[in-house]
Amino acid sequence: MSERFTDVSLRTAALVAGFGLLFMTVFYLSADLFVFRNLIVLADAAKTVDNIMAAELLFRTGICFVLIVLICDVMVAWALYIFLEPVNKSLSLLTAWLRLVYAALLGVALANFVIVLILLSEASYLAVFNSQQLHAQVLIFVNAF
Repeated sequence: MSERFTDVSLRTAALVAGFGLLFMTVFYLSADLFVFRNLIVLADAAKTVDNIMAAELLFRTGICFVLIVLICDVMVAWALYIFLEPVNKSLSLLTAWLRLVYAALLGVALANFVIVLILLSEASYLAVFNSQQLHAQVLIFVNAF
């Protein structure tokens, strides 16, 4: 299996892993500190909905930042596999799989924020819920993230 990766040097894999981890840190901290913490009020569903509706583009930007983290995590899994394979192939594979599982779980969690956008889209089928019910559902999905 390592024959497929012979064109990738250990230096390149190390750089991809290092920069990927750096980008993941920067983008996730930006999303968390500057977007989600400013928009989400965990004790007040109505205030959270008002904040998200007033700054929907900012909320979408936060979702994109977390999506970038997810993509970087997949790249880091690949790079760590390449970088650690010469040391111990089994542990290298375990490391890559655990990073991929983490990325998948982050994707599932991120889907909760996408559902929040759908709930706040004012689609006609959401008219069966009153505003308090809709706000409570938004807070449930925000907390599920």
